[in-house]
Amino acid sequence: MRGLWRVQLRQIHKNATNNDAGRHQCPRMGSICQVRVQAESRADTHSEDGAFTQCPSTVLQLPLGEWTTVTMGEGQCDITEACLDCMSCGDKWEIQLFPLEESSESLVPSAKEYTTFKAELHSNLSLCQLKLKQPEQAKASATKATELDPGGAKAWYRLGQACQMLNELEEAKRAFKKLLKIQPDSSAAVKALKDVAIKEKESNKELAQRLSKMFG
Repeated sequence: MRGLWRVQLRQIHKNATNNDAGRHQCPRMGSICQVRVQAESRADTHSEDGAFTQCPSTVLQLPLGEWTTVTMGEGQCDITEACLDCMSCGDKWEIQLFPLEESSESLVPSAKEYTTFKAELHSNLSLCQLKLKQPEQAKASATKATELDPGGAKAWYRLGQACQMLNELEEAKRAFKKLLKIQPDSSAAVKALKDVAIKEKESNKELAQRLSKMFG
């Protein structure tokens, strides 16, 4: 088995100024963050036959040593987003990567981990389908993710986006309201609900005009 890594996340610095009122808020769905990932070592991992090469930069899906813009929920790098979920401005976290061996016991997940992995996979599949303009498939994948993990904010956001693309506005509202319940300070959820309200108003106006022509 090749290319599997064990990931450990650990906070190594907390910015004391974030204890001030209004400065402790963590990024939420849709937040735009500037991050820089620096490597302490650049040791690559090679297979014995040389057919596989992978280093931390490819595992993290971000360039090392450079400031990079990451939009939460866009699937740029789930490992980095897992850190950002708990970070405030100026905080520092350590990401440790360990190549897994075929015999490693950690390759066997617990039942809870397995369910979480499946939910994340369905959620990420939904994101890919949204980008491919496949809203029906995206809705099905996101729905499966929310069933597996009802507390997954990304899955609810993507479900709302898929329903919005399908013009299923009531379902979109329910999904975005669920996201807002999970993340009460989510600006992305608030904006999405406003967009749905505008679209509903436009649809109602068009319907009224058609009815007026029919019965006017």
